[in-house]
Amino acid sequence: MIKLSFLGYLELLAALLLVTSTWLQAKEKIIAWCIAIISILFNIFILYSFTLYAQCITNFVELVISIYGWYVWNKRHTQQKVTILRIPIQKLLYLLAIAVLCSIFLQNMAIAFHLTLNAWDPYYIVFVCIADWCIIKKKIEGWILWIFLDFFGVILFYYKGFYIYTLLHCIYVICSFYGFFAWKKYISS
Repeated sequence: MIKLSFLGYLELLAALLLVTSTWLQAKEKIIAWCIAIISILFNIFILYSFTLYAQCITNFVELVISIYGWYVWNKRHTQQKVTILRIPIQKLLYLLAIAVLCSIFLQNMAIAFHLTLNAWDPYYIVFVCIADWCIIKKKIEGWILWIFLDFFGVILFYYKGFYIYTLLHCIYVICSFYGFFAWKKYISS
């Protein structure tokens, strides 16, 4: 039998909340953002406890984005309904180019300030922001980005020995595929 510490139980609770939040985002439910905020706060505490500062920064950014997502979806709920759309290819390529440039900038800032970040951390942070922005704006490409980011998360957390988060990211991959196909079905109808 596996014995979990306090942080282990908190990690499990955070994981369950994040899966619930992702599933509810795919169903376009505003409550998803509130659940995400609670879970992200737990994650920041856990990751800080293990001195995983780059992941703390990512989660802090996700916290800000989730608060913004809650605000935007709540505002839309009281006003007009925004439909799920695709990003035009030219705008998508522009967005990806900006993301790479921002990632390189973050990487150079980390070097300039002697911060220890893995080579992929700035890219991960920037692409998480873009994926969340797409979900907030109800752009289907957000789910595609999340599929790739979650596959990366599986590898990252397995490598670092965080097996609950590894399992969480495996479930995220499934949820992201669900979100993609649910939103694609909506676009097709």
